[in-house]
Order: sequence, then structure tokens, then C-alpha cells
Amino acid sequence: MAIDFEQFAERHDPNMRKDWTFRFKTNAGESLSSAVVDVVDSTSTDVDAATDLVIESTAFGQISPTVWGVTIWVSGGGASSVYYLRCRVETTSSPSRKTDKTMRLFCEEL
Repeated sequence: MAIDFEQFAERHDPNMRKDWTFRFKTNAGESLSSAVVDVVDSTSTDVDAATDLVIESTAFGQISPTVWGVTIWVSGGGASSVYYLRCRVETTSSPSRKTDKTMRLFCEEL
């Protein structure tokens, strides 16, 4: 059974450094307490230790009263490659909510 992933609307050029944002809906008054983004294998969602796509930094913040964004800065990658980026977040609610979102990123020289 194939896993269905959302994809980023734009493509990533391996020669550039670019930001990408995951969006998470939250309840009113709830915020994110942590966010971790990894490149993962598309069939197992295990971390891909051999990837050539580099996640340089991760930051998160409120976009609207009930939406939080996790922004990553990405560089590298191989032309004509597809990468799967998993963003794992935890909220400040009690008890905290934990959720993952995995997005597909196409890489090509633009």
C-alpha cells in the first residue's frame, strides 16, 4: 500500500538555499512547544541518514490565531530527486498533542 503525501507547490533548486513552511492548525490559545524536521524514507518514514538534502535550520511561530508555521531552510539535494520531509510537532496544551506532517519536495535545477 502506497503512502499518500502532500507536496510543496514549488520545486527546490539544489544550487540554492530556500525556506519551506509546514502549517499546523491549533486550538485557540494553543501553541507549539517543539518542532523537529527530518528527511525520511518514503516507504518506512524512518530518518534517511544518507540524504544529500541539508536542513540548515528550523524555527516556528504563530501565523494566525489558530495556525502555527514551522519554517526550515534547505540547501543541497540532487537534481531530479524527490525528498520526503517529516515535521513532528508537540503543542503546549495539557495533555500535549503530538502530530506529524510529511511533505514531498521535488528537486530540480531551475
